[in-house]
Amino acid sequence: MSLSDLCNGVFSSAKALSEGLEEPLKPEGLIDLVNQAIHLSNWLWDEIKKRHITDFEDIACKKGCSWCCYKQVGVSPLEVFLIAEHLKNKRIKISLEDIKSRLTALDQITNGLPSEARLAAQLPCAFLVEDSCSIYEVRPLACRGGNSIDADLCRRHVEDMENVQKEEELEGRPYWIHAVPFHVMRALREGLTTGMKKWDLGQEKLELTAATRIALQEKDALENWIAGKDIFANGRIKLN
Repeated sequence: MSLSDLCNGVFSSAKALSEGLEEPLKPEGLIDLVNQAIHLSNWLWDEIKKRHITDFEDIACKKGCSWCCYKQVGVSPLEVFLIAEHLKNKRIKISLEDIKSRLTALDQITNGLPSEARLAAQLPCAFLVEDSCSIYEVRPLACRGGNSIDADLCRRHVEDMENVQKEEELEGRPYWIHAVPFHVMRALREGLTTGMKKWDLGQEKLELTAATRIALQEKDALENWIAGKDIFANGRIKLN
């Protein structure tokens, strides 16, 4: 099976999940939908490895390596609401109030920054605690697909980005990720968001920090979003 065929199949399955929601839309139904997507993503990882679609032996990612956690992370509204629900109902390494404070402080600095400026700020994700993801169980699909075969290059992208960019301009960008998990997880997210168009709900790309802060601070955020209110006006990724 080609990567294109695999991604098309994942996209179609995720789209069908979103379109198959029962009317009227209810908060618990949406949370269940994105939980299904997370289970699907875990199954896909297992299948990719089982079928040897790609070789994972040279992936450098491991617990304690957190250089990717300095990047801007794009998420869908559904992913944001799952994370917010998880934070409200599950115990993690730090308190909900501490998470809210972290999100607010980081958002005050990074809101509106383009991706390169966000990385140049050298500020870690609000959910990074002791070099470990405190929401790993419900981490965004972008984080699930992200990977690297060169941890030192990831470090340099954070600590020495200007020189890395100069090197890449001269020599070309090196191959440093496995394409299969990256594209499969993107197809899963795009399938979910495309399917949600049936319900006339905004599926714009949001920024993880800002959007999660909004989802946690606004009363009845999910219900208001279902009702069509633009609660994420200040949580969208700025392209310029």
